[in-house]
Amino acid sequence: MRVSAHPPSGAGKAGDELRSVLQRFDVGVVVRRMQAGLDQLPAYTRFPGRRTGAAVVRWNVDLTLRWMINGTAPDE
Repeated sequence: MRVSAHPPSGAGKAGDELRSVLQRFDVGVVVRRMQAGLDQLPAYTRFPGRRTGAAVVRWNVDLTLRWMINGTAPDE
């Protein structure tokens, strides 16, 4: 089954509006907010890879936004 971030053709305007909003997201702000949330989780504060956490969060934010805006799904 192929997964697409783009809504079916009948969804039209709603999908375009969502993509328009997502395109205006400041990726740096999203990463900082997600990192702040993760830092509040006790289990995450003990995570050994925490120092590289911001890079991993950034990669995932970029990946997810690209998928939702352009329909470019993550590759295997």
